[in-house]
Amino acid sequence: MRSKMKMLSSLKQLGSTTTRIRSSLLLQQYNAASRVSLSTLVVSEPIPNEATTLPAATLAAITAATQISPSGPIKVLAVVRESPSLLTSLPSSVSSLVFAKSPPSSSFLLAEVLCDAIQQEMNKNPSYTHVVTAATKFGNNFLPRLGAIMGVSPITDVIQVEEGGASFIRPTYAGNALVRVHPKRSSADACIFLSVRNTAFEKATCTDRSGNSILMEEWDIISTSPSEKIQWKGEHVSKSDRPDLTSARVVVSGGRGLKSGENFVLLEKLADKLGGAGRIFFVCFCSFKAF
Repeated sequence: MRSKMKMLSSLKQLGSTTTRIRSSLLLQQYNAASRVSLSTLVVSEPIPNEATTLPAATLAAITAATQISPSGPIKVLAVVRESPSLLTSLPSSVSSLVFAKSPPSSSFLLAEVLCDAIQQEMNKNPSYTHVVTAATKFGNNFLPRLGAIMGVSPITDVIQVEEGGASFIRPTYAGNALVRVHPKRSSADACIFLSVRNTAFEKATCTDRSGNSILMEEWDIISTSPSEKIQWKGEHVSKSDRPDLTSARVVVSGGRGLKSGENFVLLEKLADKLGGAGRIFFVCFCSFKAF
């Protein structure tokens, strides 16, 4: 009797092991098949008219897109007022560029205009599996709205891509913990929206592609948002010799140890010693001085 029970237990264990192996093989076959058809759309940061290459944050997003789709096509979408004429230095992984012109009465910085452009591009090419942007103020402005329109919850502030996009690592609890997110598509044609932290990915290497064939498209954005409820007032940009916090190589911060606001100049001198203006971002948090 005991030998029969042991035999039955062994057969059950063997059956469960065989089931796991079959499930693993099926998952590997599914992943191998899905990676072939991956197609990624990278939404670029604003591109100045005189720029010769893409913004640094966009180059980091392209690196993340390459890790998701090493062999699949990567298209860059830029919402502009006028198409940049000097843009020739591009990563080799970019297959095509799309310049979507914003309406004259609006601004390309509005989330409504950006979402209209992305939806228009996705309607033209329904094969996109991922939409990637940088986790900057620009990307964080339109991505939640886009996710709400499309009925998809975005994965934000990604710092690592695992297994070709099978899972993503992002910080939580103010950066005190890391979580692994496994995206689940509601259907075969569902798209994954994500933003990536540009300091967590290397900037994609650019080469002169003026002589190489790269597909460039240009079209006007057809607005679907209620224009009477949206009005662009303008923008006020504070100019500084130091880079933005999200793109700085070194961050120097100070707090209670400085004791008073008059001592903040010490941090400025330290920042200059560490690399000079233009490469260091200086930021202070101190309870003795309001910002």
